[in-house]
Amino acid sequence: MSESAAGGPSGNKSMLGRLKRGAPPPPADAGAAPQVERDPVTGLPSRSMLSPWTQMAIKRSHAASARAVVAFVGVGLLRDINDAYGADAGDRLLRTIGERLGTIDMPGTKVLRYEGAEFALVFEGVNHVNALEAIATFLVEFLEKPVQLGSDEVVVRPIIGAAISADNYDNTDDLIRDAHRALATARDAGSPWEIHDESKRGRYETRVDESRLSSALDDGEFVLVYQPIVLSDTRETVGFEAFVRWKAPGATNMGLLLPHDFMPMMEKTGMSVRLGEFVIDEACRQLAEWAHHRPGGRPLFMACNVGGRQLASDGFSAVVNESLARHGIEPGQLCLDITESSLRFTGASAWPVLRELHNTGVKLGLDDFGTGMSSLQYLLDFSLHYIRVASSFVTHVGSDGPLAA
Repeated sequence: MSESAAGGPSGNKSMLGRLKRGAPPPPADAGAAPQVERDPVTGLPSRSMLSPWTQMAIKRSHAASARAVVAFVGVGLLRDINDAYGADAGDRLLRTIGERLGTIDMPGTKVLRYEGAEFALVFEGVNHVNALEAIATFLVEFLEKPVQLGSDEVVVRPIIGAAISADNYDNTDDLIRDAHRALATARDAGSPWEIHDESKRGRYETRVDESRLSSALDDGEFVLVYQPIVLSDTRETVGFEAFVRWKAPGATNMGLLLPHDFMPMMEKTGMSVRLGEFVIDEACRQLAEWAHHRPGGRPLFMACNVGGRQLASDGFSAVVNESLARHGIEPGQLCLDITESSLRFTGASAWPVLRELHNTGVKLGLDDFGTGMSSLQYLLDFSLHYIRVASSFVTHVGSDGPLAA
């Protein structure tokens, strides 16, 4: 087997093999100009080094027929931690994140504190955008480990935005700008990471085209896919979780586009409300169809995700009840998964809506409980039927350490 076949496009395996946790490398400015401005909180180089580092990475990478990458890492909980634990705890969190980033053992990698709750990394010698996706996934998994703040452990949910250089990047600032825009896109969409790849401009223009998305809603290009929910002891399928996909004609990858490809624009324009109505109605229709084909069988339930704008929209509970009635579905067969970020988006205005749905019989759940500053108070405030515990908690069950109990 060739190196390229073993490691993916352009032999990414060899590159990713060097991206690992290890002992802290020499200071990021080793061998550079002696006057390096440093951030007083983390001790890392400051943002003034980003432009020259990026320029050098592009030059070296292009000389080696490779590409450079700028990646921003956002720590979204900093304000909450400052409010809950004090500014010293926030600084401690930033230092911890900086120390973790400093242990990335990959030649040519530079790390700096950009501003506020943001860090920046510069990579050189990246061979393919697929390798960048692996880097983004690694960073999320690496950084989301719990951080000890006093007697509490706080789970960090990092957000990654990155851009990879291409031949038509003539300006260093353009690469930095696109990486920072990708971070903003990921933050708006609630996605763990977002990559802007200039060589795939067609795909991204398709993704963010507002009129294109509106037409897609009109033309029925959005579809649902379903993941079965089974009982662990009997392996019986008792329900499904619905996920929306965009079957976009002419999309670059010619497949079903995932939510991070279209939800940022959906959220910004408010079209996510209309899409959410489609998801609930189509999920109810599918439940009714399955019931028709299996008379006398155990009623299945369906779980659907609900976004903040949808939850805050006028008449949301009426939309849900109309879909249930239209397709003859019992309220208890519908489960609405709500994220903590959605509850924060709506604030106290969500309470009467959720209580109305609860009284109707619709089941309510909190998704990814345990991320960030999740509070047990939500279980009381919103009369939730269930919670989905964050995977970062579950993975520690049965292991040694503070979460073993």
